Amino acid sequence: MTKLYSILSHSASPVSFRLALNPGSEIYQAHFPDAPITPGACIIDICQDLLRLHMERNIALASMTDTKFLQPVLPSMREIRVDFDIFDRDEFDFRVRATVLHDDTELARLSMCFRWVHHICVVIPSYNNAETVCNVVTRCQAQLPDVIVVNDGSTDDTLARLRAMEQPPLVLSFDANRGKGAALKAGIRKARELGFTHVVTIDSDGQHYPEDIPVLVDKHLEYPTAIIVGNRGLDHENMSLGSRLANHFSNFWFALQTWQYLPDTQCGFRLYPVGELHGTSLLTSRYEAELEVMVFSAWACTQVIPVPVRVWYPPREESVSHFRPAQDFGRIFVLNTCLTLASFVYGWPRIILTWLWRFVTTVLVLLIDIFILFGISIPYTWWHFRGGKDNDLARRDSFHSFANGVFRWGIWSLPNVKVHIKDPDHILDFIKTAERGAIIIGNHQSTLDMLAAISFSRRIVGMANDNNWNSPAFAYAMHHADFVPASGGIENNEKAVGDILDRGYSLVIFPEGTRSVNGKVGRFHRGAFHLAETLNVPIIPMRVYGAQSVLPKNAKVLCPGRLTFVFGPMLQPDDISMGQTSRERMHTYRRWFADRIEKC
Repeated sequence: MTKLYSILSHSASPVSFRLALNPGSEIYQAHFPDAPITPGACIIDICQDLLRLHMERNIALASMTDTKFLQPVLPSMREIRVDFDIFDRDEFDFRVRATVLHDDTELARLSMCFRWVHHICVVIPSYNNAETVCNVVTRCQAQLPDVIVVNDGSTDDTLARLRAMEQPPLVLSFDANRGKGAALKAGIRKARELGFTHVVTIDSDGQHYPEDIPVLVDKHLEYPTAIIVGNRGLDHENMSLGSRLANHFSNFWFALQTWQYLPDTQCGFRLYPVGELHGTSLLTSRYEAELEVMVFSAWACTQVIPVPVRVWYPPREESVSHFRPAQDFGRIFVLNTCLTLASFVYGWPRIILTWLWRFVTTVLVLLIDIFILFGISIPYTWWHFRGGKDNDLARRDSFHSFANGVFRWGIWSLPNVKVHIKDPDHILDFIKTAERGAIIIGNHQSTLDMLAAISFSRRIVGMANDNNWNSPAFAYAMHHADFVPASGGIENNEKAVGDILDRGYSLVIFPEGTRSVNGKVGRFHRGAFHLAETLNVPIIPMRVYGAQSVLPKNAKVLCPGRLTFVFGPMLQPDDISMGQTSRERMHTYRRWFADRIEKC
């Protein structure tokens, strides 16, 4: 199909595009051919295409608000201008105000929210691998669409072949060869600038299988703040003896330096959490840089997790390798000697002090919380409802303010944990002022999910499992704080839930029923959607990020991290965009959460 428009010019600051409309496009023949106009859906698509070009990232439209088409956009105008105001940008999504103009006359104003399609990109350092690099790029794009190739001063036609690809990657190019370490550093720096939180690194010689990227991503979902390193196995028949010896040598010293064991420290197929990398400014420029970044990060108590991956070694007479056995083995030997000496005076003490600090702060917060629970909350609850005033609604409402303050202090005082709320559609304003509440559904990663949700507003209540509902420590306060027992099934609590919603309180329910072990979104149960359908109330999705890495299931110690809660968009009872029945909404929302949590 003939393209609807072509770009005449692009300004990066402020973000603006001049476009030439193409009257010969089939779009105009299909829509009012006698008096053609540009359909609103096409204007939205144009904005998304232009933003994708400007961001150099794959994005998807999440929601639209306050959009006005003021005048028709006609092909006879030939040239139009699209100005963008980009704001509220983070690692999950961003908001945009777009203005379409012709000769300074406003034709349309659009307010849109876009989400990043992936938070992971691929970085491929390449030096004189013209025969294989394009194939590697194409296979990587089939797994993760965002690919950055660092052309490390190649003297063959690598650069020309990359630019000639049907879907060319983003290419960074050095004038002269600087080494794999310098290429990785440049690629990771660019990924960070573009907003990616994780990068997959893979060599361009074709030895690794890009089809194994999902293996690394799956392990990343289980350990979101860890470095995931491929394990090729060291018994391949075509693997050189020098490579085997270098790997065993490196494995031993890495274990000594970091107290973490890896079966393959030399594998270049890895997944890095950009925010957890340490010492990247100190990296050397050659092969040993990959070892350095792991050691520096491990000293900061970043986990390094191995995962089996496939590898293909061509026959030795066909292999193309830039590994220089004598020189590079010598560099690795010198590096390991320096790192081992540094581990005595810096690495080991830092590991010990970091874990000691985490343990002490966790115990301290636990003791304070126990005091607040038994020394303040329970006595205050008994005093507040003294004399059998349980049914006094005004008294119960005032008790919610006290409970909200306790939960708020508990969640916002967590050591080394930052809490961030994203509320682009002002859902919390609705929750705080609504005459009738809503059902809030969220993915369940940690015990912190419910505590945080209740801390956001005094008009949010939760569900309690049987252990807490019947606990001597929690039961009395929970009964008076309007918690709903989960025993017997959510559907059997319709009257209790209805009474709470009628008083203007919203109920948090985690449809998975139990916390995720690996960060993936589990199977949803229908209860929450049945309640929303039966009671005719809105559904508010609440996406939870980061809780699984701060306090995963069965964890004993809090880990540093960031908790992010994203509210909305709200689904009204008469909105059938997510399905007409509770069962359809259950399945649709489960896919909706999985798409955003696992592939954000």
